[in-house]
Amino acid sequence: MSHSQHILLHLCLLTIPNILHSQSISRSQVDSLLLLHAQSRRDTNRVKVLLQLGEYQRYKLAEFKADLGSARTYARQTQALSQKLSNYQLEAKSLNLLGFIDLELKSCHLAIAFQQAVANLFYSPQ
Repeated sequence: MSHSQHILLHLCLLTIPNILHSQSISRSQVDSLLLLHAQSRRDTNRVKVLLQLGEYQRYKLAEFKADLGSARTYARQTQALSQKLSNYQLEAKSLNLLGFIDLELKSCHLAIAFQQAVANLFYSPQ
């Protein structure tokens, strides 16, 4: 299997759970997360809050591109802060979220690029 086929398979396998996933966060929980975000330090907890807010925006039926834009903003903030904290697992989750957003926007080449970036975080050729 070629490297690009491997990445495409990885992207497809990651998409299946997202298709089956339903919105599991309520509006009151989002309000709590927004309050936590405003009061939190720039640490791993804030990264997790940002990630949850991004996922909420993405799964919020994505009725408008603005929802995906908000999701992208939270995902980018998550990525930047997780990089600063050297937290590769949360960085990978933010990159996955960015990839899924681009997949929903029909930007497959960008979605694959984000999946490749995730693979690069954990794979180093010998």
